[in-house]
Amino acid sequence: MKKMDIHPKPYLNVVLMGATGATGEALLLELIQSQYIASVRCIGRSLPRYEHPKVEAILTPLNQAVDYAHALWGASVLFCCLGSTIKQAGSRTAFRSVDYDMVVDAAIMARETGIGHFCMVSAAGSKTSSPFFYSRVKAEAESAVAKGGPDRISIFRPGLLDAKRTKKRFLESLALAVLRPFAHILPAYARPLPVSDLARVMLNEALHPDTGLQIYEPGAIADCLKRIG
Repeated sequence: MKKMDIHPKPYLNVVLMGATGATGEALLLELIQSQYIASVRCIGRSLPRYEHPKVEAILTPLNQAVDYAHALWGASVLFCCLGSTIKQAGSRTAFRSVDYDMVVDAAIMARETGIGHFCMVSAAGSKTSSPFFYSRVKAEAESAVAKGGPDRISIFRPGLLDAKRTKKRFLESLALAVLRPFAHILPAYARPLPVSDLARVMLNEALHPDTGLQIYEPGAIADCLKRIG
């Protein structure tokens, strides 16, 4: 049976950071199409792909949260889809600036401006003890967000994302080429996950009342997709 109850205040004003990335772009489309979303403020350095009466684009650097704090007031949910790779960022320091500093600062500012729910995209395998710098930074960001963010935190840890990216990621593209032909026989949690499906799960999470910290591992994301159909 599908879960049908919705947020007690279904017409939400939300903020989206990272709207020009693959996941953020897919989520923006879901937010535009949802009857339960009243407005979407997209905060970033570039204009989002989609124009719509619901959408307000606020162009600003993201390295100082005080520069965009005014855009958070009155929103109920902040969706954070910020993320990079060490190769794209150019260095470990630059990567950490995006995937840790900007994400954590956004969560803290969300709390300080009265936003009650922070949704962030992380990655499967995030552990502070991981031998991989990427996974350690993701885990450290999760921990800091859980401590300093709003009362409700939703963390999504997808595995391999299936997305059309403007900047190709070699290992991701190679893995997708190998796994796509076998997706129908792989367990749901092990299949490449279309970014549109991740976006649907994130929107569904925002529309249902809850409290505290919720972490969605790949299997939980797959289970949620089954429930929402």
